[in-house]
Amino acid sequence: MGKPPFPLRAFFASRLEVTYAIVAEHLAGLPAPGLELETHEGHGFITVALTQARALRPAFLPRCLGIAPFFLSYHVLVRHREGGRSIRGLQPLRRLTNHRAALFFGNLWSPTPYQFATMETSQDAITTSFTVRRAGHQEMRAITCTDYAVAVPLPPESPFADWAQARRLVGPQPLRFTPLPRDRGVLRSGQTVDPGEPEPVQLLDLRVRYIESPMWKGTPRLAAAFITENGEVYRSHEGMIAPAGALPG
Repeated sequence: MGKPPFPLRAFFASRLEVTYAIVAEHLAGLPAPGLELETHEGHGFITVALTQARALRPAFLPRCLGIAPFFLSYHVLVRHREGGRSIRGLQPLRRLTNHRAALFFGNLWSPTPYQFATMETSQDAITTSFTVRRAGHQEMRAITCTDYAVAVPLPPESPFADWAQARRLVGPQPLRFTPLPRDRGVLRSGQTVDPGEPEPVQLLDLRVRYIESPMWKGTPRLAAAFITENGEVYRSHEGMIAPAGALPG
């Protein structure tokens, strides 16, 4: 496993990002060496992202040769400090997809293994529902309100004062920090082009099996939820964070 030998490009119809605040001490062991947990008022953050991709392909190929997978991914919000500079991003924890080609190439090139899941979506006049199942279990179910004329309140247990603060601290992050196996460092990648404009979204129903795990000791609190529609991304690798104790060069 390593990294894709070329940049990737894709459009996406929608990307739902749900962020949970969890007592920081329960997340302390997740950041890879060279990274630190990003916190706010004693909480760290895990983001659950459900992406409906279109025309995913190596950047040099035409759009017509792309594939259209769903992805469900889990990330922890982290920070990297180097030379007086501090940057934030997401470290992948788990990834699932419903597309066999995405599963194969994801496991070939990505240090974070992919798992196969089935994903269903349906829509009516004012709601959209998403259901993800893996190995006979419901992995995630979400129902969002698509009546954008309705003001979206912050989740009642959110640690943020308003949506502006939520977006600034846990809104969509362009950087990824992916740990390489056998402590070979952390791969840093970024995205450009037009990632779309995230908007707050109201969740009418939400169940996430990973978040309901007893390892979080009952502390997860829904902090924020954003949806981005009709975006385009170009993801490329920007460099490496060397493992602790490695010599430069």
